[in-house]
Amino acid sequence: MSSCGNNQIDTIKTETKILPIDSVTKKDSIVEIKKEIYTIDSTKKYIYLTFDDGPQNGTLACYEICKELNVKGTFFMISVQMYDKWGKNLAAKVKTGYPTTLLANHSHTHAFRNQFNKFYHQPNEAFLDFKRANDSLKADYKMARLPGNNGWATKRGITSSKFVRNVITKLDSAGYDVLGWDIEWHFSYDGKSKPVESTQSIIQQIKYALQYNSYSKNHVVLLMHDRMFKDKSDADSLRFVIQELKKNNNYVFETLDHYPNIKLNRSN
Repeated sequence: MSSCGNNQIDTIKTETKILPIDSVTKKDSIVEIKKEIYTIDSTKKYIYLTFDDGPQNGTLACYEICKELNVKGTFFMISVQMYDKWGKNLAAKVKTGYPTTLLANHSHTHAFRNQFNKFYHQPNEAFLDFKRANDSLKADYKMARLPGNNGWATKRGITSSKFVRNVITKLDSAGYDVLGWDIEWHFSYDGKSKPVESTQSIIQQIKYALQYNSYSKNHVVLLMHDRMFKDKSDADSLRFVIQELKKNNNYVFETLDHYPNIKLNRSN
């Protein structure tokens, strides 16, 4: 915006999104409907930190970094991993951490425990797996991410490979948003799950995607996995990336319930 004493006024284009009803109160037999209004500022660029496969070793570190640095993150969780009190408490911590942290659905079994071919060729069973996860997680929204595959289903339509199309179509028809990613910070497959790319590489990839190449212009979704940051040195790498990005006042960190063009249906 223009500074004081400057007669020129810059116009900011915004997209206003009316989120689902958060509360209904009765007063003198009149129902007051309160809606939260969220505005996307087209002069800003939005970064969505997303963490997959929790609750697991590393989830707490990611959660605490989001809280410490006051940035928002979305956690896509696998409900079968809430088999003990520790897992249940960790999922609950993420859920109650909103608006800083958002809990979302990454299926119940992670594609029948990584049997991707079987999972995506049985769309009815796969859909029930997601539904079970949403119920178990007590997720606020019908918001899911596919295990092992990138795909999108929003009000813009479906974008996916043929391999997952039947599953993503069933989720879309049931009112789910399916949210993929623009950039992945990969982990090593040597049993240690260490971050592969350097911090500078990830920062540059995010900046490039924000400028030239993302599913939604000016919005970049970064995929990570919780276990990548279970060790302090790797957690410090995540902290460094966030701190460097925060130096740009034009960047906004958000949770995916504020991503553009999503249906954002409440869970039943």
